[in-house]
Amino acid sequence: MLAKLIIAGTVGALIGAAAVAAAAPELNLRGGRFKPPTYAELSPDQKAYVDREITAGRTPGPGGPSNINLRSPEMADLSRPLTEYLRFKSPMQRKLKEIAIMLTARFWGGQYVWYSHRQQALDAGLNPPSSAPWRPASGPPT
Repeated sequence: MLAKLIIAGTVGALIGAAAVAAAAPELNLRGGRFKPPTYAELSPDQKAYVDREITAGRTPGPGGPSNINLRSPEMADLSRPLTEYLRFKSPMQRKLKEIAIMLTARFWGGQYVWYSHRQQALDAGLNPPSSAPWRPASGPPT
């Protein structure tokens, strides 16, 4: 009888672990400076942030600032309204926003921002230079 209870407990534990693993989202984050964590490695605050993002339809993925936002979920939550305003509600022309983004990316050597906004800048009406490759600098000017 004791052996059956132990077997049943073990099977229950395995099924429970499988259910938790299946429920945990796969983050697929990237990062060179900050090691991307798995969902299992997140703190309770980080898990709550990821769950809120998924519920809102913004699944954290390899692109964007998700890996950085996980370092401070509170800051990410506080900065969201400002980010939403600047991206979608600011009265500034889209072309000017993209110029500012591309200049900042160029100055700081932000390759992700540069490449993720390249097409958006072209769509906004910016022209790529014809004489030089359009890529970010390797770092800020000295």
